[in-house]
Amino acid sequence: MSSKNFSFNLFAVKDGKEIPAFTKDVKADYTGSSQDDSVKNILATKAVAKNGSKYIRVRLTLDGKVRFGALFKNEKKSAENQPDFTGSLDLDDEGTLRLRLAAWVKTGEKAGRYLSVAASEPMQKPAQDASKSSSTEVEDEEIPF
Repeated sequence: MSSKNFSFNLFAVKDGKEIPAFTKDVKADYTGSSQDDSVKNILATKAVAKNGSKYIRVRLTLDGKVRFGALFKNEKKSAENQPDFTGSLDLDDEGTLRLRLAAWVKTGEKAGRYLSVAASEPMQKPAQDASKSSSTEVEDEEIPF
């Protein structure tokens, strides 16, 4: 199981292009790329939790295994160098071993607006009920694409 740091970018799916994401019925809102050869098949979609919170659901293949994560708007951002979105990526099926995700909204000459995401610091966390987790809701107009 990988515990290294890596980064990837998420770009909005444009021109009505439909890319299957998590199931046949769910289409990706974002596709991704990474310079790290162990990170492949990066897709993301806008999602809504059971409590109504909006977030970005991330799916990627890491070292040959499909992994899932989530990004939430960083309401605690107080400096320009702090991430615009934060979250985590599960490294095991139980969700107890995770990498932190931090994402910044960037603008490229060719790509336009996109998210630059860094994964780092494996952290041990006891399993908890997802309905008890607190998160900051992401409004559609706050997502940069």
